[in-house]
Amino acid sequence: MQRLGVGPDLPVALCVERSLEMIVGILGILKAGGAYLPLDPTYPPENLAFMLEDAQVPVLLTQARLVADLPAHTAQTVCLDSDWHIIAQESPEKPCSTSTLENLAYIIYTSGSTGQPKGVLVTQQNLVHSTLARIAYYSKPVTSFLLIPSFAFDSSVACIFWTLCQGSTLVLFQEGSQRDIWQLTKLIVQHQVSHWLSVPSLYSTLLDTIDPDLLVSLHTVIVAGESCATELVERHRQLLPHTSLFNEYGPTEATVWSSVYNCQNHDLKNSVPIGRPIANTQIYLLDSHLQPVPIGVPGEVYIGGLGLARGYLNRPELTAQKFIANPFSEEPNARLYKTGDLGRYLPDGNIEFLGRIDHQVKLRGYRIELTAIEAILQQHPVVREAVVTLREEESGSKRLVAYVVPQQKPAPATNELRSFLRQKLPEYMIPNAFVILEELPLTPSGKVDRQSLPASEQVKSQPEMLVQEESTAEQTNYVAPRTVVEEALATIWSQVLGIKLLGIHDNFLELGGDSIQSIQVVAKAYEAGLKFSINQLFEHLTIAELAMVVETISVSQQEERSPTAPITHFSSIDTPSFTPSDFPEAELTQEELNKLLRNNT
Repeated sequence: MQRLGVGPDLPVALCVERSLEMIVGILGILKAGGAYLPLDPTYPPENLAFMLEDAQVPVLLTQARLVADLPAHTAQTVCLDSDWHIIAQESPEKPCSTSTLENLAYIIYTSGSTGQPKGVLVTQQNLVHSTLARIAYYSKPVTSFLLIPSFAFDSSVACIFWTLCQGSTLVLFQEGSQRDIWQLTKLIVQHQVSHWLSVPSLYSTLLDTIDPDLLVSLHTVIVAGESCATELVERHRQLLPHTSLFNEYGPTEATVWSSVYNCQNHDLKNSVPIGRPIANTQIYLLDSHLQPVPIGVPGEVYIGGLGLARGYLNRPELTAQKFIANPFSEEPNARLYKTGDLGRYLPDGNIEFLGRIDHQVKLRGYRIELTAIEAILQQHPVVREAVVTLREEESGSKRLVAYVVPQQKPAPATNELRSFLRQKLPEYMIPNAFVILEELPLTPSGKVDRQSLPASEQVKSQPEMLVQEESTAEQTNYVAPRTVVEEALATIWSQVLGIKLLGIHDNFLELGGDSIQSIQVVAKAYEAGLKFSINQLFEHLTIAELAMVVETISVSQQEERSPTAPITHFSSIDTPSFTPSDFPEAELTQEELNKLLRNNT
């Protein structure tokens, strides 16, 4: 890569599926002195094209099977799989690099308020600080870490570098298995996974679905990216009392984490805080005049310390707005990051997270600018106005709801709006439900009154029809369940999705279903004696189609039903048989770790 011009502060795009090539690419870019720019191949081509153009990458590392689907670009392409015979001819000697701690380690794009993502510039010092702070804080070293987050999401940084820096095993699963809780459990058992990091909702599903005896190898569980509910802490204590549970907080701009809370002795009468600052990190809660607020009084969260990123790529004005001079430090050039989060100090010194000041939200660990979705929606030729909110259901699950005022009648169909958004936004930013309004409610000052938008109960009865009606049965395309299996599936979908009446041709995704809810559907179906895999659910998205698969399996596999061994049952019936070699592992010894750190400092 150095002969291709890769060097300090030069970004190299890495567009690969979850694989050994992913780790090889990351380490290779860093050893060459460059900065890796992770590109999730599942993102819309328009998003990938913007990132490639915005970062002006000279080199793109990818896999041969992905080349045809990549957007047009000017970067030199290297396939880490099919070009390996060429790569293998390079010298095995350690490359010389002039990069320092001040140079970039990676660039990760996050949601932007205009609809275009913004690249966060993270330095090698940021990365080393974040990783060493983990090693210092967590008393139990990593032995085996299951990488759950996408490598385009900054939580992956914690999993990858913490594991490699302790000379431990990083377990990678096949692309697509992240939504299969049984396959993840199989890997936990197979590789005796010691560390788990995910959003709280996924960990909650793991506890709800899997026999805790299969999770005994876990000794450290970390949840981050969403608020951690007290109920989750309570359930964790009951099912895995010998496993430590931690709640982390931190934005991408502060290199993954800034504070942490040990939940083991948490008082269940109180909400779960985000804890205290990690090593070499300062957190201030300030008022609008940048003055510290008293204990118990809400203030905006400002973060300082070694984890602070350099800023945003090609966005000097936004960088100056969000990264300000630290008025409390005597260090030259000390800065604070203005998070936009609200928090308050608790009497014991921990910090309680209170939400956002603006319209940014976190859903399943992804940071989402609601105004970005609104901006794209309003580009649709038939949409006059649009507002997007995050709604919490009675079950505690959250989903995005879009309220649309059309330019004319008839209003655009839900699938048309979804298709339009999917051309420009990643899947996690696509609203689960659309509601048509004649006009948006306004405050006396003329601003959109988000508090007066229809309540969740009004919305969830008709998410797929873009109208506020009491029942889908009133729609001409409604077909009631015809068989016992269809009736059972309709009941399960209704329970999970929170929709009272479902037709057999309603689409699971268009009803607002997501990966977490798909796990819940399969688990509830299993309890009812219906057997199908998560992949089958996503291949057969209507009750009518799914019922045909369920009936076939339930007849031919009736004798294999074993409610006491769900992991064995689901693995043998619904997923292919895997051997350890099917799941690539990346291992690094302590000596190699020390070399890695020296090479990148």
